[in-house]
Amino acid sequence: MPPLFQPFGFSHFVVILLSFAIVFLVYRSRDWHYRHQKIVLKIISWGGLSFFPIHFLGYFFVLQTFDIRYDLPILQICGITLACSSIFLLTKKAKLQEFTYNIILFWGVSAMLASFLTPALAEGFPHIYFWLFWLSHWAIVYILSYIFIVKPRNIDYQSLWQSVSTLIVFALIIYPFNLFTNSNYAFLVTKPAMIQFGVWGGIDFDQSPAYIFPALGVIIILFHLIYGTKLVLERAKS
Repeated sequence: MPPLFQPFGFSHFVVILLSFAIVFLVYRSRDWHYRHQKIVLKIISWGGLSFFPIHFLGYFFVLQTFDIRYDLPILQICGITLACSSIFLLTKKAKLQEFTYNIILFWGVSAMLASFLTPALAEGFPHIYFWLFWLSHWAIVYILSYIFIVKPRNIDYQSLWQSVSTLIVFALIIYPFNLFTNSNYAFLVTKPAMIQFGVWGGIDFDQSPAYIFPALGVIIILFHLIYGTKLVLERAKS
């Protein structure tokens, strides 16, 4: 019987502390990152893109298992953030950079908060799935830290709503895929157990698809908090 992951247990707190340590180390070494941007950029961008084929090969040949319901990382918000981060660092097209940066900022920060506070993980330390989950998320934390500290961009209010509209389009595409494959990518069919919305006006907003509406409201509020924080940091630098 593999060990079960305990939310906010000892291993969970260690994971969160190490994540803060990664952000702090990138900030402390920002001058080094500035001086070595070319090589770091190539490692991060191509390493991020190579994660997906490595993931598939690892599941097929090392773990010898693959389930379409769980093992398509490109359909998870964190996987999309990773792909967009690589595209942002590689592309020279201003419009594509702007679009991917908005996804990275709003989706990425939100997904990292959700992943670390309510991780979709059943296996605990030292199970192989525990390490696969957290190592991939630590990599994303490092990449996000590099982009926001070393290669920051200014944003406007339109960026927020572009991210919201893109998220809605993504949900409209992925939701029927979830129903067809009996999967739950982006938590569109079943919400994390730790989140409770309750019953309003006789409607149970803890059940799908009703819970999507308060969840979208929470996301929009969170996006505004991210937007406000980004503006404060931009003004503090100027």
